[in-house]
Amino acid sequence: MIIIKINGETREIADDSFVSGAIESLKIASNGVAVAVNKKIVTKSEWETTSLQNHDEILIIKATQGG
Repeated sequence: MIIIKINGETREIADDSFVSGAIESLKIASNGVAVAVNKKIVTKSEWETTSLQNHDEILIIKATQGG
């Protein structure tokens, strides 16, 4: 297990986790979502191949509509 932070909240996840798995574990719809790992943007096409390491910091931003 490794320890990561998602939006400032510490979580424990499996050693071989990827960004896509972190998104799925939060039960967030992937449409309209932006992700950064250690302050570096990760495009949606890279979620399945970007592995997470111990002490990574993930920021997930969900777009909202408004006016």
